[in-house]
Amino acid sequence: MRVFVLPLAAVILAGPLAGQPSLVGPALFASPAHPVSPAGLSFVRLAAPEAQEMGLSEIAVSLYQKALSTPGADRQSLELALATSLLDAGRPDEAAAALGAAPNRDAAAWHLRQGLTDLALRRFDAAQTEAQACASEQLDAADRPWYNYLLGVLAGNGGDAGRAEQLFRQAESGAQSALIRARFKLAEMEQSLRRTPPTTEELVSAQSAAAHYAHQAVGYDYARALAVMLAQLGRPADALRLLDEQIDRLPADASAAGRPERADDLRMLEGVIGGAEGGSGRAALVALLQGGEGEDRRRVALEMLAEASRRDPQRREFRGILDRMIGAPANAKSPLLDDLLLYRANEAIDDGRPAEAITLADRLLTEFPGSELKPHALAVQTRAAWNQERYRAAAALAGQARDATGWADGRSLFGVVVAEAWFRAGLRGGDPADFRSAASAYAVVIRRPPAGFSSSELRYQRVESEIMAGALAHAAALIDEMARLPEFNVVDRWRCEWNLAVALQQHGEAGAAYARVNSVRAEAPGPGMPPELHGRMAWLQADLAYENGQYVDALRLAGGLDGATARVPEPLRAQIRAWGPLLQGRALFSLGRDDDARAELARLRDEWPRSDAAVESFLVEATHSAAQGQIPAALRLLLQLADQFPDSAYADNALFQAAQLSERSGRPDDLDRARELIERLVNRYPDSPLVFDARMEEGNLLRSRNRFDLAQQTYESLLNNPRFSRAPDRVLAELALADCHSALAADPGHAEKAASLYQDVLERVDLQARPDSTDIRVEAGCKLGELYQRGRQEAEAQNVWFGEVIDPFLLHAAALGSTGRYWMARSILDLGEMLRAQGRAEEARTTFEIGEKAGLLDAALVRKRLSLSTPAAPH
Repeated sequence: MRVFVLPLAAVILAGPLAGQPSLVGPALFASPAHPVSPAGLSFVRLAAPEAQEMGLSEIAVSLYQKALSTPGADRQSLELALATSLLDAGRPDEAAAALGAAPNRDAAAWHLRQGLTDLALRRFDAAQTEAQACASEQLDAADRPWYNYLLGVLAGNGGDAGRAEQLFRQAESGAQSALIRARFKLAEMEQSLRRTPPTTEELVSAQSAAAHYAHQAVGYDYARALAVMLAQLGRPADALRLLDEQIDRLPADASAAGRPERADDLRMLEGVIGGAEGGSGRAALVALLQGGEGEDRRRVALEMLAEASRRDPQRREFRGILDRMIGAPANAKSPLLDDLLLYRANEAIDDGRPAEAITLADRLLTEFPGSELKPHALAVQTRAAWNQERYRAAAALAGQARDATGWADGRSLFGVVVAEAWFRAGLRGGDPADFRSAASAYAVVIRRPPAGFSSSELRYQRVESEIMAGALAHAAALIDEMARLPEFNVVDRWRCEWNLAVALQQHGEAGAAYARVNSVRAEAPGPGMPPELHGRMAWLQADLAYENGQYVDALRLAGGLDGATARVPEPLRAQIRAWGPLLQGRALFSLGRDDDARAELARLRDEWPRSDAAVESFLVEATHSAAQGQIPAALRLLLQLADQFPDSAYADNALFQAAQLSERSGRPDDLDRARELIERLVNRYPDSPLVFDARMEEGNLLRSRNRFDLAQQTYESLLNNPRFSRAPDRVLAELALADCHSALAADPGHAEKAASLYQDVLERVDLQARPDSTDIRVEAGCKLGELYQRGRQEAEAQNVWFGEVIDPFLLHAAALGSTGRYWMARSILDLGEMLRAQGRAEEARTTFEIGEKAGLLDAALVRKRLSLSTPAAPH
């Protein structure tokens, strides 16, 4: 069966990929395991047969070996496939080992491959036994021709030449593509060289006949037979010399009877004997490929040259040959041109030239719309899109290839690629619709899983897609439904439960997560349950108990982690056990047992002093101390963390929290200490995600001390740093910088810069992604109006307050946050006060009443303002 799909695609997948939502908590528990990547395995299962069919048997071997190393792989089908490719690569001893590792040795497919292996090892009696044990009716359409080939070789070895020829013809007629037919011709020819060497009498007879009939048509046949005998006797140089002489003796007239066929046959034999790596064998195959008449032999030459041209200089030379053939006008209508285009497209994509590969595949699809290589050209384009991380395009192309192929298992494999491409598109772009498409694609593939896949792993991926799409209720229902199916194994079920619980936890549904984990943990884990997954699930149950306020249960469950992890291998067991005291300490704090909590955390630091849990324990205790108003104790703990664990993931956070606590104290010395800690954070951890927030904190601290000049420099350093050009809070730095210039507005230059910055923020319509975007713009508008007011530009102030703040945003007052409501109310008050001061009492009244009706101004405050706005009665 022709399978041409994504050769060498295994290199696309550097590691397992399946959805793994990260857990809120230690990164250690972000995933229960590394689940099988169905796309990764499907790429290999598609690529390996294609490489084998194209003659790239060594590549096929490496791909099947990679597939066998994947957890959860179907060893039976993969060992058989590996044995086939090893046979094709001329490594029968290794093929025998692969067959010995196959789980089921009663299958017809196994007996067939064992028979072919025995044949290659010249164990003819054993091969005959395997052929008799092979129930041919159980073989699939791709294997039946090889069964006929096996019988043909055995018949020829037994002296029945007529029967052998009949069986060889049946094998070729049963081949399902031109390249497979070519592979049979090559296999038949190679097999002829492995037969029992001729006797001296047979050799002398052949030499005599070849000499007697030289320059006659029959003489070429005798010479060919003599060349085979010489090769069988281990005299390849003599065989090649004889074949060269015969080719030179062919009639110069190309139309001479039988000349093209004999030339092709002699060159083919010379290539088989001499090999395609170099010398006269390679030269003969190149001549056959470029000028031969028979399509099948030319395809054999193409495969042999491709297999021998995987490295330079042969690879570079072969690429040039193909390019010249593809570009030659004489080949425009060649029936071999689509094969050449496909080989070059695959070679281009292997070399990292996807654009060239796409162009070549496009040409194949355009010029040969009915070619049997259409699905394979689409596969090349799928791989190019995949390599470029254009996963939606890859999904569409894989779908087209699936619809174009006639190979049933290939359709299923392409279906898996479609599903995984949608899944990766979702991971890349975060669009739930992509995950929904992945879930739908997996649902289709599950109905007929490809060979080498269990429906269980595909069901796991379907659930994972639903989880990533946010359809948590649907995912839960699927797990419950699948749990009743015997083909859904307990390990995949627990993995699904883990990921669902994590997702529920992240979506604020810790109660539902806790209920599901409790239900799962109440079940016996089963003999196939990995201890690692069992231990992780025990930890998750304890963590969820804490999150649900079940502090007593959390204490009990965390205390039982030692026993739950008894079979978990190190270092994971030590890591899980270390998190137990941390969780107990948190629970004890929540229960008001502070002394016990601190004792538990101290035990953690003593027993697992370098663990992540021990490091985090400083943050947990410091946070609790700060909440209790014990600022010095909290500062001591945070600085202890930063000093003792400077390389930990928590050190920058500890410095940042320490700076915030120091600032909170408010004393000059504490404020200086806060700045010192911020500088330490920024200098020691320049790549920390907290740098932006730390600099903002520093700027705010300087403003609180009226050091607007230094604060200005701090904010400008943020805005001028390319690293923060897309920082989510960049607009807050702009607003703060405007505040600095506004505070220094006695200088006209600062006033002008402040006005420009406020106006820019006020007009920032690109803030819609922020939920507080309107609040920020209203604040900027209010402050801009106040800046104009202080500068005695009352008309400009009124225009800003009413025209750019109140009028456009008042209708959305209900959607404003507390900050936005404050600045909107302040704008209304500022405008009303200005109007009242100008003697425009009615306008002031209207302004204040607008604020009251919008629920922004207190009624008593409005009455007070209105009384001030009312003109005094005449005396």
